[in-house]
Amino acid sequence: MPVPPWAPGPEADPMAVIAHPTLGVVSYRVDLVSEEPDQQVADTIRLMRDYVREDWNHPLVVNDAARAYGECSSGDPIEAVFWWTKRQLRFVEDELTAQPFDFRDSVVETLIRPVDMAALADGRKLGDCDDYVMYAAALLKALGVESRFVTLAADHRDPTRYSHVYLAAYRDGWRIPLDISHGPYPGWEAPNQYDKRREWAIFGPDLTAVVGVVIGAAALALFAGGRGT
Repeated sequence: MPVPPWAPGPEADPMAVIAHPTLGVVSYRVDLVSEEPDQQVADTIRLMRDYVREDWNHPLVVNDAARAYGECSSGDPIEAVFWWTKRQLRFVEDELTAQPFDFRDSVVETLIRPVDMAALADGRKLGDCDDYVMYAAALLKALGVESRFVTLAADHRDPTRYSHVYLAAYRDGWRIPLDISHGPYPGWEAPNQYDKRREWAIFGPDLTAVVGVVIGAAALALFAGGRGT
C-alpha cells in the first residue's frame, strides 16, 4: 500500500512522546493497516487482542480489577467489571484522542491499551468503544472470566461495514453480552439488524478470519504516561 505522508519513516523510533492536549504526556506508536476493507478489521482486532493478552496481569490492571470487584455488592465479577468500566470511562470520539496528529484524509482508530487506561487517574479515563472493550476484557481476565470481542454493523449510513465493538463474556456455558459503552445493563445487546456480526477470540488461536470494516488507513496506539510503570 502507498505510505501516507504523515507515516513515520523506516529510521524513526517506533515509539515517540508528545504532550497530548487531553491526556497529558503520552508515548505513541502508529501502525499502518490494510486499505483492503475486510483486512482492516482483522488488523485492528489483532492489535486489541495483543494489548489485552500483554496487559491483563499487569499490577495496575489487577489492582483495578480488585477495586471493581470490591465495589460490587452482588459479588458477580461480570457485573463488577461492567459497572466499574461504565463509571470510570468517559466516552469520547477518536477525533479527540487523535487531536495532535494530522491524518489528512485517512481514518484513524486510537487505541489506549488496558495498562495505560489503568494508569490514568480516576476521572481522567476516556476512550471510545474499542478502548472500553480492551480495558474491560483485561479486567475480566484478571478476575478469571473469559470474553470475546464482538464487531457489529450498526450504522445505517453504511450497513455493510462494522462500526461498533463490544464484549461477550462466557461463564458456565452462558454467553453474556457486555456493551459497556452503549448498553444500559449487562446482558443487553444491540439487534443484528444488518445481519453482520462477528465474535473474535482474545485468548485462543491466532485470528485468521477476515470480516468487515472497522477503520481506515491507520491505528494509533497511545500509551498514557509511558505504559504506567
